[in-house]
Amino acid sequence: MTFLNKLKNYTELYTEVIPRAFGLDISDSSLKFMQLSSKGGSFSIDLYGEKFLERGVVERGIIKDKKKVSEVIKEVILEYKDAHLSKYVIMSLPDENTFLKTLKLPHAGLKELESTIVVEAERNVPVDVNNLYLDYYIFEEDAKDHTIGVLLAAAQSMIVDSFIDTVIDAGLSPVVVEPEMFPSRNTLIWSKQAF
Repeated sequence: MTFLNKLKNYTELYTEVIPRAFGLDISDSSLKFMQLSSKGGSFSIDLYGEKFLERGVVERGIIKDKKKVSEVIKEVILEYKDAHLSKYVIMSLPDENTFLKTLKLPHAGLKELESTIVVEAERNVPVDVNNLYLDYYIFEEDAKDHTIGVLLAAAQSMIVDSFIDTVIDAGLSPVVVEPEMFPSRNTLIWSKQAF
């Protein structure tokens, strides 16, 4: 199965399990948002926009004033109400607040793998593992060497929680929170595969 077919199958599964959602990027200077729809195996942009934030409301990827950011999100919701903006949101976390590491690990069972992920996070992330949310993705399996390639993602729980609290306060339901580089990477992969 080609990568594009795998991604298509994943996208179909994803859209069945997770309700239609829009993407939201909260940066130091603005909120950027986009909502797509799927028609006949391709995507189209339903709506997109940007709202600027007051200076100091978000600094270095950390929300300093949840109330003000939430108010700007409420403005977006009100402005795009007639365009059927989803109440479900996929958020990206600023790169400066996430840690990513690729690992080559021995093939193991799920419980063993999860324990190894915690140990690797303790070794590779400069934050106490008790203050992190961890996730991982197996991107490669080598049957010959009995190893797997794993992408470890970590983010400080305090920062993730502030993003989640902010969108919930605005009346939205977060369904995905991911490092900022993931949507960009996925776009490049789709673009490269299309040509």
